[in-house]
Amino acid sequence: MKRIRVLVILLCVSTVSAFAAPRRCALPDAIRASLDERWRGWRLLQLADLRSDDQSLWREHPLNSKHCPGVNEGKFDGERTSFVFTLIRKPNEQVVLVATPEAESYKTTILAPPQKVAYFSVVNVFPPGKYKEFYTDKPVQIGNPSAAVEAIEHSITLFYFDKGRWKSLLISD
Repeated sequence: MKRIRVLVILLCVSTVSAFAAPRRCALPDAIRASLDERWRGWRLLQLADLRSDDQSLWREHPLNSKHCPGVNEGKFDGERTSFVFTLIRKPNEQVVLVATPEAESYKTTILAPPQKVAYFSVVNVFPPGKYKEFYTDKPVQIGNPSAAVEAIEHSITLFYFDKGRWKSLLISD
């Protein structure tokens, strides 16, 4: 009987640990293959790379548990599924890219250039709609999903594809 109890406890602990452990994030192989020498030494942002309070906020949001904080996908041009992602390297440097399917591979575009940051930014996808520029309150109608780059509890910048080019809109600071 004692042996069964020990086995049940071990099973419960391993099950809880499996649910609590964040899954490892990865870029699709075709996108990794399209990243050139310029991005050697950079890696995809993982949940563990965020500050502990940002990790908690990320986990608490009902939609975030379904995806990695460093990569997300959307039809930013209204047609093709593209991937927005944050690459990082130490010490605290990040770049945000979007990979768009093109022929047999992906074309990568820099949305936010490499820069040193106090804390890393997560990526999300926001739906089409009307958004206001933070400083001017000027409304902007965005017709397709946009790539949202968020420094948790600090700022959100939307990157959206409009008339053949990428534009940006700061919606919180």
